[in-house]
Amino acid sequence: MKLKLFFTLLFLSIYSNAQEQIFNIPETWDIDIWNGGSWLHFSNIEYTFNENCMPTLVESQVLDFGSGLFVDSSRLTITYNGNNEPLENINELWNVESNSWENQLRTTYIYNSENLTTTQNYEWQNEAWVLVEVIIEEYDTQAMTYEVIYQDYVSATDTYVNTGRNVIQYNNFERIDNILYYDWDIVEDDWVHRSRQTYVYDTNQLATQSILEDWEGEQWVNDVLEVFTYDANHFLIETLKSDWNTASTSYETNSRELITNDEEGNPIEMITQSYLFGSWVNSTRDRRTYPDCLTLSDEEVAFEEINIYPIPATDELTIENTTQQDFALQLFDINGKLIKAEQLSNYRNNLDVSSLNSGVYILKLSNQSGVYTKRIIKQ
Repeated sequence: MKLKLFFTLLFLSIYSNAQEQIFNIPETWDIDIWNGGSWLHFSNIEYTFNENCMPTLVESQVLDFGSGLFVDSSRLTITYNGNNEPLENINELWNVESNSWENQLRTTYIYNSENLTTTQNYEWQNEAWVLVEVIIEEYDTQAMTYEVIYQDYVSATDTYVNTGRNVIQYNNFERIDNILYYDWDIVEDDWVHRSRQTYVYDTNQLATQSILEDWEGEQWVNDVLEVFTYDANHFLIETLKSDWNTASTSYETNSRELITNDEEGNPIEMITQSYLFGSWVNSTRDRRTYPDCLTLSDEEVAFEEINIYPIPATDELTIENTTQQDFALQLFDINGKLIKAEQLSNYRNNLDVSSLNSGVYILKLSNQSGVYTKRIIKQ
């Protein structure tokens, strides 16, 4: 049985193919490049986890073409607060001349009682950390991020200068409807439109399209279209990207990403291909493995004695517990928002899901023995 590690990450980059998604952090992450007919292993990333199954060290190596060996490239050290929330990241780069690690970037995180409110980015300058950027997040009454403001810190005047702003709007199912991106105009002393990203969903509230538009000449102009395809388990298996051609006033295929998942929906292989002269050409390949943060023990056997059915569920989810142990049950939506919380002490427990919207949910069971999570599909 695996102890799962889940992070809720909000991807606001304009070419993101995900929104707030819960996914396992990999243990190894290898990247290959297409080299004239075969894959060439180019870089690898390894994660080290603490006793709470939280990544504390991320080490990257790249291929030295001269020697054919992998050499150190960068490493990221992560520390946490008492709530297992990231408190500080320090990124270092390997200096081949001094044969040592050198500080590069530092990020600190500030929280209120519920959410991340401020991210502070530092650069290593003249043997000291210098604050260069602050990111401020605002939340609505449902604890959903609705605004992110980016500011540069000017040490000479001890002031913060606006640079960017993201405004996030949600649909009735609390999925991201669109993201408005703004730049700060120092002449107008105001925010001005830069781009807009809009999502389209199917009946299961899975994103099927992402449409990126740029603000030009006081109007929105098409830029990039991404189309997402899922398998029968609602796992993402393909992202198709097209660019807008102003001459033909149509989208033209640019690239695609083909994704292979394990039985739990974790991507284990992602192949990126470019569309050139009417054919698909391999570009990069991303291979991942995932950790068993706990070895199988007597305590973990308890989770083997829990049956959850039916999946997909329509009106009711049954949880059979033959362990004679009590469990805390939590049900989260794909955004990481808590939907239900109950205590399980009976042999057979029925969870009413009839009022839930169709889609993917995460069921979490926990007690002193550990934590067990399972992906649930509501039809």
